Amino acid sequence: MREDITSPVSRAFQVIAPAIAAIALTGCDAKLDVDAPAPAMMADMDTLPPLPTSTLDIPLTYDLTPVVREVEKAVPKKFGNLAERKQLSNKRIHVAYEARREPFAVSLTGQTAHIASVVHYKGRGWYDPPLAPEISSSCGVNDAEPRARIALAADLRITRDWKLRSRTRVSAVQPYTDQTRDQCRVTPLKIDVTQRVLNATRGALEEQRPMIDRKIASLDIRKRFESWWHLLERPIPLADSVW
Repeated sequence: MREDITSPVSRAFQVIAPAIAAIALTGCDAKLDVDAPAPAMMADMDTLPPLPTSTLDIPLTYDLTPVVREVEKAVPKKFGNLAERKQLSNKRIHVAYEARREPFAVSLTGQTAHIASVVHYKGRGWYDPPLAPEISSSCGVNDAEPRARIALAADLRITRDWKLRSRTRVSAVQPYTDQTRDQCRVTPLKIDVTQRVLNATRGALEEQRPMIDRKIASLDIRKRFESWWHLLERPIPLADSVW
């Protein structure tokens, strides 16, 4: 029979070691138990913060063909009659003229529409002296016809109800150039036929200004804005699953 020679000290260590290990493990477990505060609770936001107002700068073109067509109808292409004498304040002096205009051309500068044309004319004057036979003189009959430049300007704007409005004015009725060719002064009578033709032309244009404004107001531009708005309503893909 083998004798157990384990000393009392060894037996005591065997008993104490498991207890130390248990205490050590208990100490480790205490260090992992962190007392952290709970995260703050925040309500979910269902709206975005306010954003600055966006501005769309979109060029707009106008088809003024209907307006020009109406002006062509309203303003005569020919006016005056060289055979129709008109008496002046001096009853011994008579004058006559006739004019024809070229087709109107239209252009757009910014928010202003320009409708322009060139007028060609000729004139004749008569003078009946007291004790002599009647004398006459002319311009543009046997030589180059004088010319005048005429133009209308319509300032355009868009109203709150998406309609087009204009204020038309006669912007130019003047000799085409400052050269002698475009001045009709009947000599030796010294009658200024040019100014009479210009006055008659301006009068005809002034009569048509209200009609031009009404025709511009009848142009339909609302449909064009509506098509742009529907285009902006479509989602625009920016990235994967981002619109």
